[in-house]
Amino acid sequence: MASRKGGREPIVALIIAEPAASLETVFGDLLPRLTFSGLIGVAAALVRGVIEEANYANLSHPEIGRLAELIVLERDDGFTSAFPARQGAEVRVRLADGTVVVRRIDDVIAATEAEIRARFLTAAAEVVGASRAAQIRDLVERCEKIADAATIVALCRTDSSREASREQRHVPGRLTA
Repeated sequence: MASRKGGREPIVALIIAEPAASLETVFGDLLPRLTFSGLIGVAAALVRGVIEEANYANLSHPEIGRLAELIVLERDDGFTSAFPARQGAEVRVRLADGTVVVRRIDDVIAATEAEIRARFLTAAAEVVGASRAAQIRDLVERCEKIADAATIVALCRTDSSREASREQRHVPGRLTA
């Protein structure tokens, strides 16, 4: 849907309608990061044709970036009046030929804690292995009791990032902390 590949028209406009509470600055400086994450999620789903963790693996994909830049957020009075009991959203996509595609969900069903943990373990295991993924989960669940969050960071590093980190520390003439 995102480009001419396979004969599809390119997307030229994207509007996401949400409850007003989703767009208010109740989170202060955190809101732009939350909003950006959501924009990337929508753009990646349109480019890749699926909603899955892998959508966040290549954030530098040029088409994902282009679509994220097109997105306009707007308040929807119906969603606002139903919030917080119901948390809906609508995505309107305009194609270059003028066609408008609309998908609306009146109430997004939140994932349970068990579903969130299962998704985390699946996604993390693909990157760091099942054992380290479980260790990370366990540490995060009791993070207020651990002495140093660096333990979590170390477990999150992939073998290639560990090697790159070692190489950076041992570059002659380079000052390191």
